[in-house]
Order: sequence, then structure tokens, then C-alpha cells
Amino acid sequence: MDLVAVVDQNEQVNVYRFGGQRAFGLHRNIPGCGVVCLCWKFNGQYLAVGWTDGIVQVLSAETGNVLQNFNDVTTSSKRRPKDEDGEATRSITCIGWGLNFIDAEAVKTKTGVSTSKPKRSLQSMLDKLTTDTWDDNETSVATLDDFLERIPDPEKVEIPVDLATQLARIDVTSLLPRLPVLPSLPPTAGQQAVPELFTNQASLDNALHTATDRDLNGLDTLLLCHEDGGVHLILYDSLSLGDVEPPKDWAIGKFKHLQHTSHPFACSHMLLTEIPPANPHQQAKIALIPLSLRFLYSAGSHLHMIESRTAQLETLVRYVSECIRTLHLWWKIDNVVPDKFKGIVNEMLEEKEEPTLVQSMFHLAVTGNCPPTLKEWLVDMLQERGRQRWDERLTEAYSKIIAIAFQSLLPALDRCSIILSNLQGLAQYHEHSPVFNVPVESFTQILQIIRCMRLLTHQLLIHANREFRQFGIFMKWLKHEIDVQATDPNSASAEETAEKDPGVDYAQLLAYVQGPLEESKVDAFLKWGYDVATVGMDGEVAVYDDVKKAVDRFSMGESGSKVELLDLQGHFEGWLNSNKVLVERITSHQRGSSFMNCGIVVEEGEVVARDVRMVFEGLGGKDGVRAKDMTTYCAFVKKGIDNEVHLHRIIHSDVFDSYQAIRSMEAAVLHFDNNISILDTKFIDDSHIMLLAKSSTDLTSHLLILPYRPSPDCDISYTASSTPHSNTYLPKGHAISYSSSIIVSDEMFSSFVQHTFSEEDRFKPLKIEVNGRKERRFVTVVAEDLRYLRVFDLDFREDKFGEALGGEVDEAMGG
Repeated sequence: MDLVAVVDQNEQVNVYRFGGQRAFGLHRNIPGCGVVCLCWKFNGQYLAVGWTDGIVQVLSAETGNVLQNFNDVTTSSKRRPKDEDGEATRSITCIGWGLNFIDAEAVKTKTGVSTSKPKRSLQSMLDKLTTDTWDDNETSVATLDDFLERIPDPEKVEIPVDLATQLARIDVTSLLPRLPVLPSLPPTAGQQAVPELFTNQASLDNALHTATDRDLNGLDTLLLCHEDGGVHLILYDSLSLGDVEPPKDWAIGKFKHLQHTSHPFACSHMLLTEIPPANPHQQAKIALIPLSLRFLYSAGSHLHMIESRTAQLETLVRYVSECIRTLHLWWKIDNVVPDKFKGIVNEMLEEKEEPTLVQSMFHLAVTGNCPPTLKEWLVDMLQERGRQRWDERLTEAYSKIIAIAFQSLLPALDRCSIILSNLQGLAQYHEHSPVFNVPVESFTQILQIIRCMRLLTHQLLIHANREFRQFGIFMKWLKHEIDVQATDPNSASAEETAEKDPGVDYAQLLAYVQGPLEESKVDAFLKWGYDVATVGMDGEVAVYDDVKKAVDRFSMGESGSKVELLDLQGHFEGWLNSNKVLVERITSHQRGSSFMNCGIVVEEGEVVARDVRMVFEGLGGKDGVRAKDMTTYCAFVKKGIDNEVHLHRIIHSDVFDSYQAIRSMEAAVLHFDNNISILDTKFIDDSHIMLLAKSSTDLTSHLLILPYRPSPDCDISYTASSTPHSNTYLPKGHAISYSSSIIVSDEMFSSFVQHTFSEEDRFKPLKIEVNGRKERRFVTVVAEDLRYLRVFDLDFREDKFGEALGGEVDEAMGG
């Protein structure tokens, strides 16, 4: 499904299909809160939306549901503005998605850009033992786009690994039944709704990471860039790695990260950043700041297993939290009506100094004699209508408790135990290694809490099922008694009604009247507000044997049992605190191995159009360039000289964490005729760039495509400056000036034109955006009135380029 996302003048995100139909939208009804940036994930699966209050929401492209809310709040910086709660918030300036291969060499071999001989898995060798495949090619060469597909073809992206790694990658949770979605809370809950992540089955399945071969060799990264220069890293859509900050000795007060780029073969991400001038006499600088993930080298092949399972654990912890909260709210809300009925009759009985409701009900059930006050309540107040409401509410409550505990909470606890045991094994394997330096006892502590919670959930199910059966008997008997008491004693049917057998088990009826009618045992497991310290905090965890003894005493009705040990929420709070410490320890190595400690100035002055792209050119062995080195290209159009396009070419190491990683810095200037204005520029792929040009003579606009990488077919040649690279280093560096330029003649210009917007066309283009996937690349052209857009297919098969798909979308856009 091909989608385009826009922001209207009311700061509402609208996502349209190419035919013009609105697929879904997002709006936050908060005064003064607007959209800062949008960013699609590289495979089109999610859309990230950044807001002015620092919140980033991640939407599913399939359902439009908000799957994640990242609210980066900190109290550590005095420079940040305060929100309503007094906490300092940071504004979002840029969002970026990236994928980095852990074993990039294996992917290079698979895609044919490396000369290394590929390994062959055991299964692939067994498959070759049939005569049917003798004439087949030994290896199937894939492309990099095949690895970036949302659902990659397993045959194309399979990376052969040894047996030990295959055994370590076995995910037992994939054999378990899928976790079900959680029921929505009733409107009367008055609480925050269940997160949309847990109310849609497809979104929930995706969040639990059904890994493909691409995922097993890839680090999925979301970057949230803030105005103070810090970048918050999130792995696998849910695992927060923490902030990576620029050097403090730069003494740069405010950053504006403009754009992000990365490449799967690199261990670094690039941020195109605007640095405001220090005083009015200086110009703003555009710098290229790398963010390096050096742990991609040090962690080895187990990196995906460590990080993805930790991210999965974080999602499951949220799921368990919502299960417990949903259990509590359903039980609390559905008990409002029964408690109201019981409260009224107890007040009546107390005023008349008669026995309580439980005593009166027990007396009625045993003797058949109904006290006058109880009869008045049954006939005049409760009636059959009230009894039905009572029945509906508690039937719903018990049904929800049983369903959520059995189908959701218990399976989620089992999954958590499996994942924690897996991580515990990895911790033992990496013992005394900084890659995964987590004490084994940290996992044992949490597993002990989960064991207690599993016991309590089973006990909750036992008591809820027993009470549910007893409640059904009680309701059946109560209906019979209402009919008996409402019948006129002098009528002919009175005796017949009184002698009619209700068909109930009186032992179960009396058990319910003496117990759950006054206080349900379910309350002990769903109490909200026990002191968590009594359950397990500050390193003190409730021992399973103590909980087991408390459960046994509680079930037998013994006094003095530690009821606080039965509270699921209390145990979960202890788990939550221990889990925070655990995740902090797991991610400490990755956070400590992420650097943003250098940067180079590539342009100065106000820029009206820009783009950046990282490519792998395979230049190993040429002029000191190594085989793993990457190339980053930048394109700029400066204000006042909009007939020129400045192209920068920086060759650097795949790990760009110091200035020594720079191999060369070159540039080229494309000079167009003076009557040509370049309105926008965007890189299409690893070899071509698109320009949106406007002619002042005939008032026409053109879409141009031209190659930008040095090759025999490219007329663009890059020149290196004689000025030392150190002159561009942040924080005091300046952009290098390049005197030579390439004159784009009229003949060259005509050869680059792919589509023309004539003067008669009412559509006047202003900006372009290029995106898409393999054989489905598109360019979106936005009109200067910000009300219309057109979408063109870059992979159109016919000679004629630029067939608009679906016509125009008539929508007021802003931002």
C-alpha cells in the first residue's frame, strides 16, 4: 500500500493513498502543540511524528494506531523549558530511522559487492544433494533493497551461519500461541485507554519481533534528535538506549539537526546540523556530525539476540502492566452497581437495628423466612430489573478476570520467563566481558518475582472460577426469592411459587453468602495501593515460599495471613524496579560505545534546499581508501545564488568517531543559467539526484535527474581543496571554498529534464520529496500554495516519465 503523509494547517497529520483517499490521521487537541517533523521507517512499516512538546508518536502504516509514545523528559538540564509538571522538556528537531548490519561483510558477499566466497549453510548443502538442482546457480545474488523489504524473501536474504549460532538463535517463544489483544476499557473507566499497541493483533505480533534472517543480522535504530544537540537512541522500536551528547567543550548553546542519513554497511549515522551564529556578524553553519555505534564491532553476532530480546522483554513488561491494570479496572467498575445495591440494604437494616445483609440472606436461605426489611428491599427496590443488572455486571467482571488472567497474563509471564532465561544464559556466556556485563543474580531475582506472580495468577483463577459458579447459583436463587416475595400470599399461585424448587446447590449458595457476597477473595489479588515496600523493594524480594504460605493461609481463611503478599500490583512494582536496573545494565555497554565527538562544517550561510545521503562505493585500495569506507554526499542550494547546486563528497571510515576517519573531502559546484532557480534538491538513489528547477523566462518548472557519483557516464567531477581538513572541524571550523564550477549548458540541461510543468498548468511546484522501495520509488511534488500535491512514479516503464498516480490530493497543508 503506497501512502503519503502531510500536515494540514490545523496541525493534523493526514495520511492518504495515492488515489486521494484518506487512510488515517492523527491529531492532538492540545493548544499550541504542532508537528515538527515526520519520518517513515525505511521499509514503510511505521510513521514517526515529532511534536513541539517533545513527544514522538509512532504510528502503524497498516492500521493508523499509535503504537509507541516517546516522551523524552529530563530534569538534568537547566537550559530546557519547563512543562506543566515542572519537568524540563526538549524539543524534537529531527527524526531518523536506520538499519545497520551486524555482519556487513556477509551481506556484501550476498549482494555481490564483495569478492569473499560465501559460506553455505548445512540446509543449503543438503538441498544440493538432489539431481534437480545440479544445473542451478550456486549462489543467488540479492540486492540491498531485498534486505530492506518489509517482509524479505527468506531465500534471498539468508545469511549462512555456523551450527552454534543457529542453536543460539532458536526462539522458543515463536512456537507459543500468540498473545491476544487486551479488551478495551468501558467508557466509565475514567482512565487512560489501553494503548493501541495492545488492541490490534497485527501490531502486537510485530512488536514481539517475529525475526527474519534480515532482522537477525540487523540493528534497527530510531534516532530522536533534540535542540540541545543530544540524540536519543531507540533500538528495535521499543528499547531505549539513552542519550548521546555532543562534546561539552564545543560550548554550542543550541543545535538544529536538520536531516539524518545512514547506510546498512556503516557503523555510523550522519546528521546534517544547523549551528546558529555566535553573534550577528557571523553566518549560520551547516555541519555534518557523525554518530558512531562502535559496539556493532565489539558485541559480535550475539548483539541482535541481546538487544532484540531485551526490547521484547520491555514490550512484555508493558503488556503485563496493562493486563494487571485492566483486571483491576474491570473488577472495580463492574462492582460499582452490586456494591450500591448492597450498601442501600445494609443502611436500611442498620437503621432498624436488624441483622446485616449476609446474616439476613443466610437466614432466608436456611429457613425460608424473609425478614420484613429484606423483603421490602427485594420487592420494592431491587426487583428483577436490579437483579439482572447485578447479574450482568458481575458476570462480566468474572468473565473478564478469567479471560485476561488465563489467556493474557499467564502466557505473558511464561514468555517473560523464557526470555529472561535466554538472557541469563547469554550473561553466563559473556561473563567478565564488557559486552554483556550483567550479574546472573539480576535475572534470578526477577524470575523469582515472576514465579510468585504466576502462583498468584493461578490462585486468582481458582477463586474467580469458584466464585463465578457460586454467583450463578446465588443469582438463580435470588430470582426465585424475588418471585416468591413479590407474590401475594393470599393468591392462588402463592403456595405453588413458594414450594417450587429453585434447583440450586444450597451448600454452594451458603458458601457464597458467607464469603464473596460480603467480600470476594478476588479483592486480595487486585487491591491497588498496598505499600510496595512490603512486597519487594530495595533489593528485598518476596520469597516464593513466603508467598505460598500466605496463599495457603488465605485460602483456608486463617487470620494473620500476610494479605499484602497476595497483591499482583505490588509484586509487579518490585519487578518493574528490578527490570529498570536490569535494562540499564544491559544497555550500558552500547550506550558507552556510542559517540558523537566530531563534526565538520560543509556549508555556511542560509540554505534554501538541502539533502544528504550515505553510499557504499567500494573504493578499497584507491588513494588510501579502505574496503569498508563509506562516502557521504551533501547537496545545497544557498539563498541569493539559487542557480547553483553545491555538492560535497566526503569519504570516511565506516566507523566515523574521530577526525582521523576522514579520507578525503571534495566538492563540485553546478552552475546553471542565471534565469534558472533551483527550488529543491533530493537524492534519488546511490547514483542519481533530482532537482526542481524554475525558469524565469517562460515561467516553466522542470524535474531534472542527473548522476552525481564520479563515473564515465557522469559529467560531474569533484575537486579537493588545498586547505587542510582541520579548518572545517567543529566548533570553530569554517566551510572550505571551492573556486571551480561546472557550467551546465542548455544542451546538458535539456538532457536532464524528465518532466515539465508548463506555464498554463495551474500547478506551480515548490518542494519535492523522494521515497519508496525497490521498483516502487516515487517523487511527491508540493504546490507553492501548499494545497495540492502530485505523485510521480520514478520507475515508470514507458519512455514518458512522470505519469501522475491518482491525480491530485486537494488538502490544505501546513508546516
